[in-house]
Amino acid sequence: MGFVEQSGKRRADMFRKRVAVALGFAVLFAVAGNASAADPKETGPYLLVSGGYGLDYEGNIENLREDSVNGLNLGVRLGYDLNRYFGVELESGWSAFDLKTNEAEIKRVFGASGITDAGSLHVVPLLVNATAKYPMDKFVPYAVGGTGVFFFNVSESDQIKNVGAELDVDSTAYGFKAGAGLDYFLTENFALNLESGFWFILDPDASVRTSSFTVSGEADVDTWYVGGGLKYKF
Repeated sequence: MGFVEQSGKRRADMFRKRVAVALGFAVLFAVAGNASAADPKETGPYLLVSGGYGLDYEGNIENLREDSVNGLNLGVRLGYDLNRYFGVELESGWSAFDLKTNEAEIKRVFGASGITDAGSLHVVPLLVNATAKYPMDKFVPYAVGGTGVFFFNVSESDQIKNVGAELDVDSTAYGFKAGAGLDYFLTENFALNLESGFWFILDPDASVRTSSFTVSGEADVDTWYVGGGLKYKF
């Protein structure tokens, strides 16, 4: 009988130990699950690094129509969420557009054929934005609008230089931004970002000059953009 009682006690002790271990793992997984599904921080500073594509940038100069072109862009934003729904941010970046010409238009104006590449235009925005968001657990859709200055730098292609022409555009112009996006929070601090929007830029003065004549007007540099990146909330 003593042996049976001791054996029963050992089985009972082992059972209690297994239950305790199982409960311990259950608590551990519950804590880990809650940590991985933590809601994003609703207030405080953040950093967003992004990349994207500019779509249907016209690049037209008055009296000299060019084909629409696209370009890559990189961006960085430093923001602060004031509360659950509103925030502010500073934005800058860099975009590069290849200026592909309308060959028939170039031939009409310059009398030269075979010119398909006018050069490149680099754009650096410096914007102050306001954001309005609506958090839904890990998903945070938002709208963004801003205003500021756009800086331009243009360089001619060899094809343009070979016909003795020069491109010129004002170095700055004021503009506005309107867009909408979505943050998906992987953790409390890190989120994937998607955004699309439009740059409304007041047309800068631009010209194409040769030794014999000048074509001048205003450059249409408004553009759609789409992109994504990674956000970190401090």
